Amino acid sequence: MSIDHSLTSTGVIIWHKAPYLVKLSSNKGDEVIVRIRDIVSQLTGLIAKHGVTETVIESLPYGLNSTSVRPLAALYHCIHNMCIDLGIQFYESHVTSVKKLATGSGKAKKEQMIEAFANADPILYQAVLESGLKKTTGLADIADAYWIGRLMKEIDG
Repeated sequence: MSIDHSLTSTGVIIWHKAPYLVKLSSNKGDEVIVRIRDIVSQLTGLIAKHGVTETVIESLPYGLNSTSVRPLAALYHCIHNMCIDLGIQFYESHVTSVKKLATGSGKAKKEQMIEAFANADPILYQAVLESGLKKTTGLADIADAYWIGRLMKEIDG
């Protein structure tokens, strides 16, 4: 399972014979800790339902100094803790490595990641579009989750 984690829109791809796509979200009106608990609960359900044995997530952007990184870090560590509790292998991929695999540049923008996803897997991309996701409502998160998973597959062979 590859995860592009966010409190607003978490993109998830479960890699079986055919990738299974999920966009998770939380109620923006809730406190951060409630939102984190909700996302982790949704992930736990997906892991149980699909028999997931390993998870890869994008590493944290520690170089950024912003208040948005703190809740993202909390979510990251709660997902890591969930994996430990469930006995799931946990891996992380560095954001620049993911972007470089997708576009050739470690500094790619969301639009470039989406375009690379569309070119790499047009059938899956079309399925995402048909589900109603747009760049601002989860498409970029699914594209990132796709490339996070692809990087892991490249490393594993």
